[in-house]
Amino acid sequence: MVLLGSLSQMNRDEAKSYIQQAGGTLSSSLSFKTHYIVVGETPGDKLKKAQKFGICQLSETEFIELLESAGVDVDVNSK
Repeated sequence: MVLLGSLSQMNRDEAKSYIQQAGGTLSSSLSFKTHYIVVGETPGDKLKKAQKFGICQLSETEFIELLESAGVDVDVNSK
C-alpha cells in the first residue's frame, strides 16, 4: 500500500501501524506489486502513475473502512 498526499484523520506513522496490524505493508514507491493507494490531499504525480498501473484507489474514508473490516481498531482524528 502507498499513501499519496496528506491524510486528515491520522499521520503517516499511525497509518503505517494500522496497515501492519491488518497484515499489510506500506511502501513509499509504486510498483506493479502495489495493491492499493490511499489518496489524500494533494497526492502529487504518483497518482497518475498509479492510474496507469491500474492500482485500486481508496479515499481516506474507504481506507479506514478497509482497516476496520480487517479487524483493526482505528482511532480517527488523532492527528
